[in-house]
Amino acid sequence: MKFEDKELLKRVVVTMLSTRNLGMVTEHLANLVVEAVHAVAERRNGRAVIDKENIQIVKKSGKSLLESELIRGTIVNRKVVYDVMPKSVRNARIAVLDMALKIDEFKHLQPIKQEIVIRDASMVKQFLEEETRVVSDMVNKVLSVNANVVFCRKRIGKLAQHLLAKAGIMATQRLLKQEDIEIVAKATGATMVADLADLTGKDLGRAALVEERKIGKEKMIVIEACEKSGASSILLRAGLERQLDEAERALNDTIISLISLIDDSRYIPGGGAIEEELAMAVRREALRHPGKEQLAMLTFADALEILPKSLAENAGLDPIEKLTELRMRHKEGMTNYGINVFTGRVEDMTQLGIIEPIKVKEQALKSGYEVAAALLRIDTIFYKRSIRPSKEKERP
Repeated sequence: MKFEDKELLKRVVVTMLSTRNLGMVTEHLANLVVEAVHAVAERRNGRAVIDKENIQIVKKSGKSLLESELIRGTIVNRKVVYDVMPKSVRNARIAVLDMALKIDEFKHLQPIKQEIVIRDASMVKQFLEEETRVVSDMVNKVLSVNANVVFCRKRIGKLAQHLLAKAGIMATQRLLKQEDIEIVAKATGATMVADLADLTGKDLGRAALVEERKIGKEKMIVIEACEKSGASSILLRAGLERQLDEAERALNDTIISLISLIDDSRYIPGGGAIEEELAMAVRREALRHPGKEQLAMLTFADALEILPKSLAENAGLDPIEKLTELRMRHKEGMTNYGINVFTGRVEDMTQLGIIEPIKVKEQALKSGYEVAAALLRIDTIFYKRSIRPSKEKERP
């Protein structure tokens, strides 16, 4: 499977999402997932490498799932810090500061008490002017590197807010979560700076647009068309919180599975085709093992067929009839045939585009085996304890 084949990737994603009861929005969400993964892919030694942390999923109630969209950049759950600042900046030059733009009140030195004692009234004005000078120097340093957008991890003081707004700079504050500020830096290509003395023009990130938007009931900052394609965001919309939660879980699981498929591009037919082929292989092998081993293997083969049987039942089909037809097709060598729940027929799954990553199927089978083995061990322990003779002697 080629990573550049978006149509094939979309078929895989549709297959994954089709089990999540998303209805008519399945194909739309599949497109968003494929585009989001492509947006963050990096080429290393001729292979596509995707970091799941670079794909953001943001939930906001309102509208419908069909109005969910992909943003080639990132979304920051903050608003512009000062109302008179610009709400939209094109050709943004972004400074990402891992610090505060204000005078430190020595709170970080607690419980050590720090006091400034002014005994002369004339010194009050000098103290205030010095505070203004320090903050002005901070803002002037940002202006000197030609930044027009500032993302600050800690607080921006009121004086700094006023000076930034006067200079026409858009700013936001309190990106306290490490992942929030890191994804801004990675998406825009900015270098986080913890000391303004180190800030240079090379540390600035770039984006075609930074804009405050009202999404749902909240205002958020959207960074689009970043110079570095290090992040992408899927904005999920739905009328109910439950819908949003279910869609988020479905997309997270699908993205992880798709990344696994890209890492190992082997895939297998869906629709119960692989389970039926494995069941037949186990039954053939069981003939070579007489006794209790054969009984266990045949039971394991029956367990593998539960998936195509369940598919038929859930589609309102006769499970015995469809399972018999499926076995017959596989005996004839049609190993890609599975149950098409939409038409009710046994058909070639690969031609229909109903395929699954082999790593996901391997993990599902391993997990099922481990759970069954654990349950059997527990049953064995309880059985042995129930038949263990009592060592207590009868009291006279």
